[in-house]
Amino acid sequence: MTELPYRSLSARKAVPSYWHRPGEQICLHLGESPFPPTESVQQAIRDAASVANYYPDTNAVALRDDLAGYVGHKVRPEQIIVGNGSDDLIQLVVQTFLSKGGTVVSFEPTFFYYGFCTAREGERYAPMFRRRADRYNVPGMEEIHSHLQKEKPDLVFLANPNNPTGGLVDRQHVLQLLEWTPGILVVDECYFEFAGLSVVDLIHEHENLIVLRSLSKGFSLAGVRIGYAVACRERIDAMERMALTFPVNAIAQTAARAALRETEIMRERIRQIVAWRKNLACELIRLGLDVFPSHTNFLLVCSGLLNKIPDDCALRLSERGILVSDQTHTPGIEGTALRITVGTPGQLERLLQEIREFVTGN
Repeated sequence: MTELPYRSLSARKAVPSYWHRPGEQICLHLGESPFPPTESVQQAIRDAASVANYYPDTNAVALRDDLAGYVGHKVRPEQIIVGNGSDDLIQLVVQTFLSKGGTVVSFEPTFFYYGFCTAREGERYAPMFRRRADRYNVPGMEEIHSHLQKEKPDLVFLANPNNPTGGLVDRQHVLQLLEWTPGILVVDECYFEFAGLSVVDLIHEHENLIVLRSLSKGFSLAGVRIGYAVACRERIDAMERMALTFPVNAIAQTAARAALRETEIMRERIRQIVAWRKNLACELIRLGLDVFPSHTNFLLVCSGLLNKIPDDCALRLSERGILVSDQTHTPGIEGTALRITVGTPGQLERLLQEIREFVTGN
């Protein structure tokens, strides 16, 4: 069994409390959108608050209908389950489909919650490891096939695009994984809006596929916690039997429905963030740092051939009011590494000024 740093931690302590008051710091550490909810979404939240004395719809019927329309590909509302963020649904998948004595496979470095939820259930976590020399892409398919045959996992988690590396696995490789996975393949498309690539249409042909999505990133709703899973009806039924009675509050459901009515605004914001991401990557590369290809709203940045990121860079940035995610001790990461969320141009210019000083002395 692979021992990872968070195995011995309690659920809360495994996720450090990074809450901040808006405006106090430049927060580029949690993958949040630099854009606030639109005025229409904010108004919907205010309206929903006026009737918060009533319970929410436990089945989120109206929201699931809206989500089905957004997802497309002939997905029906009954093939969707809504959760309190995608983290909630990862935990629900593990509780529903991981058997006693079962095994979970993923591809480290990746989102820590797959391994954490497995550990919390006391079951076996047997990840494969990506390599920096391969730009943190997944291992070769023959190697993956051999590992799956050996481990026979109940669950395989694939973050696509991946967090914290930003890489993307193409559709053909996902199809191959579906054929080889003896249990369920969970494709986490939390950053779908930035990547534009999805395999959600495959749920009609593959009963062992669950696709996870979130409204936190592209729709600027990280604070209200809305995630959803798409799968065949049998899988959704099984998850519903394990879910909480009221998993998503009424204000969150209302905010999500309002946001889904403004997809064009969301897409324009995504285009801006992608443009800012490209500019940030170019500037960091000019500083002699190693920047990995990203299909998300963040960049993984490591020491390069020309310049080195100081080991305490994240700490020094925080002392200057800029928060980035220190990935140096993430399982599978080689060397000092930062994950930097794409903020506004002003925020990124301030970040670049500090990093230039740290890595070049100028």
